[in-house]
Amino acid sequence: MFEADQLNRERDRLTKLDSLTVLDYIRTSVEILMHMKNEDNETSKEGENTNRYRNLRDGENGGNASEFSSTF
Repeated sequence: MFEADQLNRERDRLTKLDSLTVLDYIRTSVEILMHMKNEDNETSKEGENTNRYRNLRDGENGGNASEFSSTF
């Protein structure tokens, strides 16, 4: 996170720039954050799928790998 002196230096630097440059800087920062969030969501979904499969294999479903195989 930013400390007070870092925040003041960044504010001073941004006030010296053209407003369109600052807007582009903000837009790029938001795009980076959105990309990071999407990657995090994809990683979370992969982890959920892995855990669900692992739980079924570990016998939480009566020892069957799936409900489909338990019908045969």
